[in-house]
Amino acid sequence: MDVNLRVGSTQVFINLKGSAFSPKLVLSSEPPMSQTDILSSIIFGRSAQSLNAGETRQLSAQALALLGLRGRDRLESVLGPTLSPDVVTVYTEAQTGSSLEAGKYLSQDLYLRYRQNLGPDGGQNVGLEYRFSPHLSVESQIGTTRDSGVDAVFTWDFK
Repeated sequence: MDVNLRVGSTQVFINLKGSAFSPKLVLSSEPPMSQTDILSSIIFGRSAQSLNAGETRQLSAQALALLGLRGRDRLESVLGPTLSPDVVTVYTEAQTGSSLEAGKYLSQDLYLRYRQNLGPDGGQNVGLEYRFSPHLSVESQIGTTRDSGVDAVFTWDFK
């Protein structure tokens, strides 16, 4: 899939290859720009040098998420499909900063994850989620962060 995007006087080209489980994203532009500036132009409409501190953090989180996709592929080539994570995600939270999560579905309803905080305070935790139904799950986590515990989660979609 190819997408062309005009941002000011710059033409950005986004090429998405591969499958839904193994996507490959290629970014380029005319005139040529760095990958950071291309991503910044897509998200904010301007180069990375003109971003404020909050926007720079958001850009870093998005770049880490893209790297996470590539990292998952590398892990699968080393560990094989049985041991490699099904999910690699980067979260950005105002209070704790960014964190990287890698998780594996042990069954259709059971998900095991490891989360490492990338902020200055660090910290990590391990979580387990069991989904009883599309609307009810139980989540538990423990680690060096202050959010250890067990939660019952009820989800309802009001369409």
